[in-house]
Amino acid sequence: MKKKALLIACIFLAFIILAGTKPVHAQEPIFAVSPATITVDAPGQEFTVNFTVVGSPEVDFWSFNLTWNPAVLSITNPNTDIVEGDFLKKGGASTIFVFKDPDYTMGSIEEINCGILTTGATVTGDGLLCKINFTAVAIGESPINIDFAYLLIGIAEVYYPEIQDGSVTVIPEFPPTILIAIFLTATMAITLLMKTIKSRKRQEYIATLQN
Repeated sequence: MKKKALLIACIFLAFIILAGTKPVHAQEPIFAVSPATITVDAPGQEFTVNFTVVGSPEVDFWSFNLTWNPAVLSITNPNTDIVEGDFLKKGGASTIFVFKDPDYTMGSIEEINCGILTTGATVTGDGLLCKINFTAVAIGESPINIDFAYLLIGIAEVYYPEIQDGSVTVIPEFPPTILIAIFLTATMAITLLMKTIKSRKRQEYIATLQN
């Protein structure tokens, strides 16, 4: 944890050294959770959430945090389940991707950061920032919220994106007993319907004979 915090601090220091004093822009790209709504069929299942940027200006660094409901979702192994996207690599530049360890009690990651190491390299446009593999641990609902986010050129030119959060719903898996009950109910309904049709046809036939 301390090593990651030190590495993140060093990254910011490097960007401060490389950057001049530049104005803050009000321009708003979009950070989005994708897909915005996810339904998971049962606890125990894994699924992937993508974090994307749309309409980014020319930048070389991004950062955001993340929160979720820890009673419903978890991250099994951060080292393999939190994966850098290709947004900052579009021009073939080298990047560094670091994040703070998840807080499993609160359901949060305080910082996820990525920066271009190649001097003078920048990217723009749309792309995948990162993707995270979650595991459903219980039935219920969980937000996937980004509480803060920004993009940079160096450290002084800052862009604050519009944020589009997401949500996950974990539904109960139908046990075999429920499926059997549904099947028997449907079978009985069909049988009753067939008997009703046969009874009506018989009554119509008898009425025809009587006439």
